[in-house]
This record gives sequence, structure tokens and C-alpha cells, in this order.
Amino acid sequence: MRSLLKPILAGFVLIIFICSSSAFADAELGQRKPKDYLKQEEIAEISIGSWYGECTGYCATEVTIKKDKAILSRRSFEKRFPTATRKFDLPANLWPELVSQIDFDKFNALPERIECPKCDYAGAEFVEIKTKNSIWKTVFVYDEGVAEMEPFLSRLRDLRDNILTKAN
Repeated sequence: MRSLLKPILAGFVLIIFICSSSAFADAELGQRKPKDYLKQEEIAEISIGSWYGECTGYCATEVTIKKDKAILSRRSFEKRFPTATRKFDLPANLWPELVSQIDFDKFNALPERIECPKCDYAGAEFVEIKTKNSIWKTVFVYDEGVAEMEPFLSRLRDLRDNILTKAN
């Protein structure tokens, strides 16, 4: 009996170590940490994207906005469709205008997923804000309003739609 106790105890310690190491690694990869607070001057890029689970062709679209450019990426769940990427120049005054529309108190309080039970197959949209050290991402039902993100979300959607129009 005593000879079985050591391997069981060693296995238990190993499992605890692996679990705690994994949680630590996730925090280091830039995931949102409870004490982090997003601030305007720290923003490096803003993304808006959408995807549909039950779809063929290019089912995921993302527009990433940086200070002077936007990058449109289209992805497919099928291997026969390569990722399509295109860059667009943006006017210098767009970045400060966009960032000024974020209500940081409300955005920081948003959960990572807003009532989106069908998001995995019916369609979802997300807004992601990256800083040097963290990522804030909120997922919600495609094309639904999120009051806490207005007027920022409307402006972001308009920008995405203009870029998609230019790309077609």
C-alpha cells in the first residue's frame, strides 16, 4: 500500500504543476488580467471581425486598424481557400477620432462573451483592442447592438464596411 502512495502523490503534484504553469502561460500571452485597465494612450491596434460556423468559402473576416493603415483578412475553414489579406492606407485624423469614441469605463466592464449561445454556428462579431501587454476582446451576436460600445461600435462597423466595399 505504501509503495502505491508515492507514485500517486507524485502524479498529483505533477498535475497541479502543469495546471498552474498553463494558467501562468496564458497570462503571459497577453490575455486580459483582472487588474488590467485599458487606457487610451496604450492602444496599439483595434480589430473588428465576424465569422459564421456553418458556411463555405471565406467565413471569417477581420479588419485590423492601426494608426495609419487597416489590414483586411479573410479566412476559410476549408484548406482549399488560402487566407486573403489586403492593406489600406488611412487618413491621419482617423485614429484619434476612433480612439476618442471608446468609453473606457464601459469597455473595461464588458465580459469576454455577451449572450451569444449561437455564436459558434450562426454568426458572431467581435471587437478586440490590443496594447503592448494585453488584449481586450468581446464577442457578441453578429450585427446586434452593444450599448456599452456606442458610438465606437457604429463607427468601427462603418469603417469595416467601407474597407470591404473598397476590397470588392
